[in-house]
Amino acid sequence: MPPDGKVCEELLAAQVRTDPAGTKAPEAFLDKAINSFVSAFEEEFSVNPIKDHADAPKILRSCHRFRAVDEDGLYALAKDLNRLFVERLDHSALKQFAEKKENLGSIKLVERALSTVVSADEARSLTSIIVGTFDLRKADAHLAGSELEQAISLAGIEQSPPWVQQGGHMLHNFVGCLFRIAQAIGDSSRAES
Repeated sequence: MPPDGKVCEELLAAQVRTDPAGTKAPEAFLDKAINSFVSAFEEEFSVNPIKDHADAPKILRSCHRFRAVDEDGLYALAKDLNRLFVERLDHSALKQFAEKKENLGSIKLVERALSTVVSADEARSLTSIIVGTFDLRKADAHLAGSELEQAISLAGIEQSPPWVQQGGHMLHNFVGCLFRIAQAIGDSSRAES
C-alpha cells in the first residue's frame, strides 16, 4: 500500500529546491543516546546497565520511522526499540538498586537507580517514555482501548499526524529520554564534586 497524503515539505525542499532540511533524524542519535545512558551509569554507579547482544546492530538498523507506515508498523517499531534497549538491560547488574525481597522489572530498577540521584517523582517522569514504548510493544495483540491510549500518552506520541510522523515522534521521544536520563545522572555527579 503506498503512503497517503502529500509529499513532505522536507523532501520537497531537499529534492526540488536543493535546500536540505536543517533537522536531524532521531534514528541517527539512537545509538549515541544508548551509549550516553551506559556511560552515565558506568560513571555514577560503576555498573554497565546494558548487556551486549549479537543482534543489536541489526535491530538498531531496523529502528527507523519509516517502519511506521501503518498502525502495525508503529507497534513493530516499539517492539524493536524495546528489543534494542529494555530487553538488553542487565537485570542482575541493576538489582543492587532494589530491596532484597523486591522483584522489580528492569525499567523499574533503572527508575530506582535514578531515584538515588534525583527525586522519586523525577525518576518516574524520566522513565515514562520508556514505559510507554514498552507498553506499546504489545499493543497489537493485548492492549485494550484505555490501556493503548495510556501507552501512547506515556510514549509522548501525538496521534493526529500520519503514521510515519508518529514513528518519528516515538523515536525522538525515546532518544531524548535516554539523553535526559544521562544528563540527570551527570548533573548529580557534578553537583557532588
